[in-house]
Amino acid sequence: MAKFTDSKGHTWHPTLNIQTLRDVRDTLPGLDLTSLDKDLLEKIQDPFSIGLIMFCLCEEEAKERDISPEAFGRGLASGEVIMEARRALCEEIVNFTQKDSQESWRTVFRKMNELQLAQSTLMMEVLGGEKLDRVIEKQLEAAKIQLDALLEAEISGEPSTNAAESLASPSSDT
Repeated sequence: MAKFTDSKGHTWHPTLNIQTLRDVRDTLPGLDLTSLDKDLLEKIQDPFSIGLIMFCLCEEEAKERDISPEAFGRGLASGEVIMEARRALCEEIVNFTQKDSQESWRTVFRKMNELQLAQSTLMMEVLGGEKLDRVIEKQLEAAKIQLDALLEAEISGEPSTNAAESLASPSSDT
């Protein structure tokens, strides 16, 4: 059985059935958790949509605990919790599907996770790379030159409109 724990320490057991499918469709019109399509894959990447979907799947538990939809949403307060909720959602979808298609669903969700990991790794490589450092250095140098020109214009008493304008608008040659 799928489960996740929110930031407030509540453990949730999402339940996918015909009624919760209807609740999800009412909450996010057109979304079908049983149809492996672009809309589903986009929605399960979106933290806001994850929150709405998971409340639909955990609403009975929330009512028993007297937890409002807003309080439930506030419990999804970190990337780690949202990732765990997404994993529980994917597990619940797989469990709900027919046995002969479960492996296909697992493969799609696994590949989706691999893609996210690859994107994060690439982002870290770019952010930690020398190219980005050089771009930042170049922009800082351009800002220094513009600031120096503005100060020189102020000191010499020349009109500083052009210098001030150039300082306000970043260089476009990067």
